[in-house]
Amino acid sequence: MRRLISLSIVGAVLLLMPAGGFSAPLKLKDATGTSFSFSSPPQRIVSLAPSLTESLYLLGAGERIVGVTIFADVPAEAGKKEKVGTMLNPSIEKIVSLNPDLVLITQEGNKSQTMSKLRHLGIKVFVLGESRSFSDIKEHFLLLGKIVGQEKTAGQIVRKAAGIITKVSKEVSPLPLVRVFWQVWPKPLFTVAKGTFIDELIRMAGGINIAHEAKTRYPRYSREAVIKENPQVVILTTGGKELAKRQEEEWRRFHLRARIYRVDPNLVSRPTPLAFAKGLEEVARRFHPEAFER
Repeated sequence: MRRLISLSIVGAVLLLMPAGGFSAPLKLKDATGTSFSFSSPPQRIVSLAPSLTESLYLLGAGERIVGVTIFADVPAEAGKKEKVGTMLNPSIEKIVSLNPDLVLITQEGNKSQTMSKLRHLGIKVFVLGESRSFSDIKEHFLLLGKIVGQEKTAGQIVRKAAGIITKVSKEVSPLPLVRVFWQVWPKPLFTVAKGTFIDELIRMAGGINIAHEAKTRYPRYSREAVIKENPQVVILTTGGKELAKRQEEEWRRFHLRARIYRVDPNLVSRPTPLAFAKGLEEVARRFHPEAFER
């Protein structure tokens, strides 16, 4: 009887323990150099970036999210979470009311003032660094995996993404590079340059970014300057299909001869390993359709 009671107690304790619990305190530093110690995975997370929200769902930690930003809609379940505002202007009051044991933010997409205000209120805020390459994306994802106690799952997803990237590379590496203009925003016209993960994605997909050598990472261009560079492909990543159609018509009025394609912004604007890999495959198919028709 005592043995049965003991087993029942042990079973109850195991059920109450968070999945992927830590055998010893997890000690980490975030992008600001702040040291953290986690005795167990956080159970009430506020995510202040759509890419972080998507990553948490990929890691199986979606149920632990208690608050997200208004554009966090991938996967669909994320759209049902409590909204705390935008990435740039979240409601500090709303975040505090959700009683989070961890707030996740990005160094590039969120304001440092948000971090400072929340930390001043005693809330644990972990800052993820800038994602300028697939290597950065992978590193941040693996770090999230550690934090939520899903390191094994994180590794599996990274390996899956790497497999897709390797496959794409084999298809496009023998082919001549195509000249590309990547439209981030239509009015005013913005693109990407070196130091961004999109610039790396263009190269890995078999393209040459005509704005690679620009002085800023997100340079502004005129349509005349784009046409002068004579791109073979223009990629549109803003708005839906109808907006993309209007943008294409506008480019045609400037007598642009390039092939113009719309790519789902969810694949190329939210840096998770799988989104990067799937986005790479989609873009490579646009650059080199002949490579994928064999």
